[in-house]
Amino acid sequence: MVVATGTSLNLGSSSHTSEYLQLGGQGANSGSWGSLPASGASRQQATYFGTSATGTLTVTSSSCNDANQTAAFASPANNGDANNKICSGGVAEFYLEGTPNATVTYTLNGGSALTKLLDGDGLGTVTIPGAITTTQSLVITKVTNSITFCETIIIGESSEITIKNVPTIDTEPSPSSITYGADATFTVAASTNDMGVLTYQWQEKIGLGSWTNISNGGVYSNATTATLNLTLPTVAMTGRLYKCIVTNSCGNTESNEVALTVTQKLLSVTADNKSKVYGQTNPALTVSITGFENGDDVTDLDTAPTANTVADASSAVGTYSITAAGGADANYTFTYTSGTLTVTQKLLSVTADNKSK
Repeated sequence: MVVATGTSLNLGSSSHTSEYLQLGGQGANSGSWGSLPASGASRQQATYFGTSATGTLTVTSSSCNDANQTAAFASPANNGDANNKICSGGVAEFYLEGTPNATVTYTLNGGSALTKLLDGDGLGTVTIPGAITTTQSLVITKVTNSITFCETIIIGESSEITIKNVPTIDTEPSPSSITYGADATFTVAASTNDMGVLTYQWQEKIGLGSWTNISNGGVYSNATTATLNLTLPTVAMTGRLYKCIVTNSCGNTESNEVALTVTQKLLSVTADNKSKVYGQTNPALTVSITGFENGDDVTDLDTAPTANTVADASSAVGTYSITAAGGADANYTFTYTSGTLTVTQKLLSVTADNKSK
């Protein structure tokens, strides 16, 4: 039932298919008569009232023309990236655009119908409340022109915002245990769903100190890649901890902490064999060393090993052991092999004395 200028008019459903009526320049929702157009239709008939000179109401029906037609579309707001992704825990927004002052009916994630009134420029924003952790989908179902009450039934106009997360560590780095003279590596494998590029920064912690970023130089290389290389780390670096910070557009993820262990390299020290003639002082006793790494030699040792024997100038002819000992170094440990000092007979010259009688 519609009341206008004091006159009642009964509108039967058999002759009207529109929900909306217009009286003069003012739109009014008169209630519901009949049904919406068939599925897939883009516009709905509207019913117009004209007023005669006698004040009675004459009802005429007319389809909405293109000038009165209304439409809208949705797109993710620019708080996402070019792939319509936002970081988990962020704010999701959709932009709506259509006929100025139109009312957009939409659903969020398949829920109940909601409405948004566009402004005078035909723009509006739908903000999803709370921190978003799942994909958000907005579907426009219809748009109503607030001036003519012409209505567009929207088929398939939707927009989606998906979630991207901080990087995922797929493979954690493993501890590295080497012998001095070898190289060490630490490797992390990570992935991202933000369609972007991962960045890496390795860090180290020495003793009770703080974590610090590693820069390329010294024993370190590839400090900002997935694999950190250490060239000939020393035994003194044993116990240092390492981890990798993996970053994308949403933030960063830290790998597990892993330790470096460098054990001493074994040097073989052999006392050189020597010989002398009985009664002579001992020759210089020397050693031969094998197993050096990284260009090291005896001059790089903290304490060089030495050779000794119990024999001296008065020792009788025979053989005597030459022992090696005394080596010390942070990067090396030692094994020793004895040599032999051989004392040979002294040559005596015997001359018969001349005599006369």
